[in-house]
Order: sequence, then C-alpha cells, then structure tokens
Amino acid sequence: MTNLQQAIAARFSYCPETGVMRWRNGRRAGKKAGKLCRQGYRRLEIRAGGEVIETSAHRLAWLLMTGEWPDQILDHINRKKDDNRWSN
Repeated sequence: MTNLQQAIAARFSYCPETGVMRWRNGRRAGKKAGKLCRQGYRRLEIRAGGEVIETSAHRLAWLLMTGEWPDQILDHINRKKDDNRWSN
C-alpha cells in the first residue's frame, strides 16, 4: 500500500457496491465525502503532508481498489458522473 493510498484509506471509507465514499473521522465522520461540481462529478479536496490534492471520488475509488493512482482518464460506463460504484 502506497503512502497516498494509506492516507486516503485513513480518511475515507469506500463501499464498492454503492459507490459511496464517507469520511472516517473528525466532525464529518460518517458523512458522504465531497461535493458535486458543475460537471456532475463528486470532487474532494484532501490535505496530506503539506499538499492539497483536489480530485474526483471515482479516481480515489480506483486508488483504493487497485492500489494505483489512475494514469489514464476514467469515466463512468453508464455516463452518470456521480455513480461511483466499482462495477461502473
């Protein structure tokens, strides 16, 4: 598990069946992570090691499921941009 993957896994829980990513700790614990952007994707901002990473929830789901940061463009099979189920 990479340092980035560990940092993400420590902050978020991801359910591959529903595609929902939730905060693990702090005042937001249990709440759905991220906000919908104008384009319809769920976006998150993560502060880790002095860095701020802004990305989409589906890219974080890929990292958590595969252990690798996606190096290609990812999109949703059913074209629903907030449907972050692993099967999609």
